[in-house]
Amino acid sequence: AEHDILGSFTHLSIGANPAYRAEWNGVDVQGVMPGANEQQGTTQAGVAHFQLQEGGLTGGRTRKLGDFGLRAVTQVGASRLQTLRDAGIHSRGELATASVREIANLSGIGDSLARTIIESAQVLAADEVRKAPDASLPTSDPVFIDIETDGLNPTMVWLIGVLIREPEERYMSFIETDPTNPAQALEMFLSWLSEFGDNRPIVAYNGWEFDFPVIEEHVTEHCPEYLAVWQDAWKFDLYDWVVSENNALLPGVTNKLDDVAPALGWNSADTGLTGAEVGRLFQRYAENPCQATELDWDRHKRYCENDVRALAYIYDTIRDTTNRMSRGGGNGDTASSSSKTSSQGTLSDF
Repeated sequence: AEHDILGSFTHLSIGANPAYRAEWNGVDVQGVMPGANEQQGTTQAGVAHFQLQEGGLTGGRTRKLGDFGLRAVTQVGASRLQTLRDAGIHSRGELATASVREIANLSGIGDSLARTIIESAQVLAADEVRKAPDASLPTSDPVFIDIETDGLNPTMVWLIGVLIREPEERYMSFIETDPTNPAQALEMFLSWLSEFGDNRPIVAYNGWEFDFPVIEEHVTEHCPEYLAVWQDAWKFDLYDWVVSENNALLPGVTNKLDDVAPALGWNSADTGLTGAEVGRLFQRYAENPCQATELDWDRHKRYCENDVRALAYIYDTIRDTTNRMSRGGGNGDTASSSSKTSSQGTLSDF
């Protein structure tokens, strides 16, 4: 039977995973069944994870079981998890308060690894950043960016969000909605950069894995007259600086920005979008531009702006922290804490 429902609401569908979010005839639809679904890229069942905000349900996705508990701690995989449990340590809080000697004496751990996993547990438990004693961020005023494309193998960079603080705070959207004009957003951004970006680091999150090479590839193809401007620009990947160069420890069950930023107190804007959804919607529109497929451009610009501002928030938190790492080991190599995969290369998915 049909019922008249007043106000905004979200339809929960058991036919899709929590990573699925779309609009069906004007109704927001959110997947809620965290099962394996090869078509949606989920090969194993997991845990449904939702972030509830005022006005409705948002931020649903499927979590791996390894994202929770002790498995979220750096360097704690299945075997070390069992070792810790056998020693009576069942939570991150218990691990955070354990002594180095106690953990080092466990089978296969030792002093250095004990310090690593204890400090990782402390950072997760306290929702804080710790920075290496000799680590420093660029002193020049940053240009924070994020790009939106039509997928992981993009044919177009159609939106570039930019945030600067000097000489005054300003956010800019370099956008082109015509899928037959793939150069326009890049040309606008690089024209601005050539005039105002001198000696300022261009800061992205996971930039070396997506944003930076994608921009270079598309500048080379669509507007080569700006290639030297881009190649000469100072590029700084905050994720790479933190994880690969071991300059900081971040809270959150993963190092993806949409885990780290909320753990540090960032209040994300609710657009109901994910990076994968943004790419899929633009791809659909590019294949058949019409009123039925056209995007809500303001909504997508807000999504990108939230990503850029979340990046700046984490950057500022790292810069301003007085908390220091007590070890030199770094984040280690576990699926839960140093994944480099991304559904779109955008910040909220990474």
